[in-house]
Amino acid sequence: MDFSVVERSAEEATGLTVAEIRRMSPGKLRRHIEARNCRPLGFASAYPLIGRGSVLRDFISREELNRDIDAILKAG
Repeated sequence: MDFSVVERSAEEATGLTVAEIRRMSPGKLRRHIEARNCRPLGFASAYPLIGRGSVLRDFISREELNRDIDAILKAG
């Protein structure tokens, strides 16, 4: 699969161009996506059904994800 297909999919899903996505901070992108979808952004893992070595073994709440990201950003 050509990477341009991935880029087009990201543009369709977010309503932004890839260049706009690259310029946005993660927080601003999250707010944009939440406003576009009218619901909080969440992440889920399909583990153990697909992939190997997934770091997200189960569903993770938005609060847990934000706490983990805040800790990573503070450490960096």
